[in-house]
Amino acid sequence: MKRSIIKTSACALTAALLGGTSMFGISWDGGGADNNFATPENWDTDVAPTAGDSVEISGDVTVLVSDESGTIAFDRMTVLNGGATLDITGGDLNTTQSGNNIADIIGQGSTGNVNVTGGLYRPAHRLAIGGSAGSDATVTVDGGALQVGRAGTSQVPGTEGNSSVDVGAADGPGALNLISGEFRTRLGLAVGAMGTLYVEGTGMTQIGVGSHNNGDGFWHQAAGGILKVGIEADGLTPILVDDVDDDGANAQGNATFEDGAILDVGFADGVDPVDGTWVVMQVEGAINDSGLALTQEDIDAGWSLEFSDTGVNGTTQGEGDDTLSVTYAGAGGVVDTDNDGVGDDSDAFPTDPAEWFDFDMDGTGNNSDERQELDGADLVVDFTE
Repeated sequence: MKRSIIKTSACALTAALLGGTSMFGISWDGGGADNNFATPENWDTDVAPTAGDSVEISGDVTVLVSDESGTIAFDRMTVLNGGATLDITGGDLNTTQSGNNIADIIGQGSTGNVNVTGGLYRPAHRLAIGGSAGSDATVTVDGGALQVGRAGTSQVPGTEGNSSVDVGAADGPGALNLISGEFRTRLGLAVGAMGTLYVEGTGMTQIGVGSHNNGDGFWHQAAGGILKVGIEADGLTPILVDDVDDDGANAQGNATFEDGAILDVGFADGVDPVDGTWVVMQVEGAINDSGLALTQEDIDAGWSLEFSDTGVNGTTQGEGDDTLSVTYAGAGGVVDTDNDGVGDDSDAFPTDPAEWFDFDMDGTGNNSDERQELDGADLVVDFTE
């Protein structure tokens, strides 16, 4: 199926800026016989990166991390100057150094691209996708796992605390595409004014903001920031904003949408539109909405959004998750919440895909009701001659 993956441009991974000062130790020169990250001759020192190293990859190159690469662990990494792509198809890439001012910065002042189609990518500090002047960055997870183990000082204004991931923080566009595989962060995720986070279908086994290790997540979406979803025939994997301890303290598990934040919703390429309702986000803390809005094009097409507050204390932590849901009523105006082929207006059990009719109106659907009755008498239908 054709993908509608968001691209802000081609290439370049970045990581390893401390307070804006480059901390490069070794650089990619591509002197080896292949493009594998683990090949020693591909580095200017003729030694593959290891603990204590800071790494720079620059230029129009594609660098591969594969099963053949094994586990690669070093301090921090920067790929910049346009044209550099990191393809992770297997293995385990782990940038280990933590700290508030340390980040893997994708496309710092340039273009950058990271593709995770297998294996594991594990930044131990903040992952910044674009966000600076001249940057233009894309990270796509389409297989494998992206696990951000710690956090740092967010560059998105107004965030509730340290973020694990910033997308398009301020002056340069950034996009995070979640197609299939696993995505988890230790703390919050912030979508800045030039950021787009895209979720497609149900290929992601988990999208957990705050679900990695022992932190708690938050979602912060700035004015101009875009949350985009592409619904497939089998639905959509919702984003979970996780309060790991379920204590509701402070900003734990909260989702904040600034006035001017954008929700762009549609069906994935090749999927026929069907009326229905889908959960986009589950929030274990509070939903603080100052003006999340659909695009006018989506509204005209028949989409609407709804916040459902299931907590016992209004917008605070309560019994069950609060949700952000979208509903489509453009395929004929009939909503079919449980996708059983019977519209809600004709469905006696609109949230149960196994039931839709209750002949004797006793509250039990025909498919599971062993006794059909009318006016208190058993309804017996004799098909024998």
